[in-house]
Amino acid sequence: MIPRVTRRKLLKLATPALLLLKIIRPAKAWTHGTTFPVPTVAAANGLNRQAFFDHFNSSATIDLSGTGNPGYNWYLNNAWPNAPGPFDGWGDVRSAPATPASNITVANSIITTKNAGRNGPGSGSTAGHFLQTAQAAGASYVGRGFVPPMFIQYSMAVVAGSGDSLAWTALWLQPLEFLTGSAPVWTEVDCMEYYLGNPGQVLMSVHYNDFSNQITVTLNNNNAVTNVVDSNFHTYGMLWLPAAGAINGIVQFYLDGVHQTGADYSYASGSQGSFSDMLHMMMTITPGDIQNASWDYIGVWQQ
Repeated sequence: MIPRVTRRKLLKLATPALLLLKIIRPAKAWTHGTTFPVPTVAAANGLNRQAFFDHFNSSATIDLSGTGNPGYNWYLNNAWPNAPGPFDGWGDVRSAPATPASNITVANSIITTKNAGRNGPGSGSTAGHFLQTAQAAGASYVGRGFVPPMFIQYSMAVVAGSGDSLAWTALWLQPLEFLTGSAPVWTEVDCMEYYLGNPGQVLMSVHYNDFSNQITVTLNNNNAVTNVVDSNFHTYGMLWLPAAGAINGIVQFYLDGVHQTGADYSYASGSQGSFSDMLHMMMTITPGDIQNASWDYIGVWQQ
């Protein structure tokens, strides 16, 4: 049986970090002057505020020099010294190396990640090839995290086909409170994952992670959605509405505007899926080791 951790206990753990995070969280949306129509799904759920947007028309939104200064959309330094210790398959995020700036190019409103070999055997060691919306700064952070409800929409293209079975491209969310060490139990949302080891298949997943007890569980039953068998740009979306009292929370996924019902996840207050409802979810791009991927834009809409 998986140990139950109450939401009250988790929030008690996270409270000091939450207070600090709220103090330093920027008040205005980081759009860098870019406007974009509110996506249909976002508007239908009252999420009309563009909280984040990057069209990748300039490298100025990426901390390519590794300054660690606030004001960037993306950071390459992936070490989080106060995170829980290593978990099998993850590697050690406390000392993960930064993504090499030479692996990033920006042109024609597209960010393209060049081929990059893994830092060592096993999927956990690929942590050195991430772009993330926040970076550790001591026990705190610089950058952005997002609390549900929210809708993420992005356009990207993978290199379809076979290849290294551990190579993947992904956009996923994990809480800043986990990385600062105050919330070892949390819900992870993988907006999309494309593994070369399973050509054409896109995964859209919700996971429960308990680093204190070395437990990880996939919560949505059928997370394999419509295949992507070409290398064209496709539009992806993820809607996250938190649980509220007797109203269940939901995580829904979209591909080219089509609701991928097989990947839906519904959860009740106090359940495993609700552990991240009040936490600050950081977006992470996994460029794809030994694989190219291009990103046209990524946006977040909230209330």
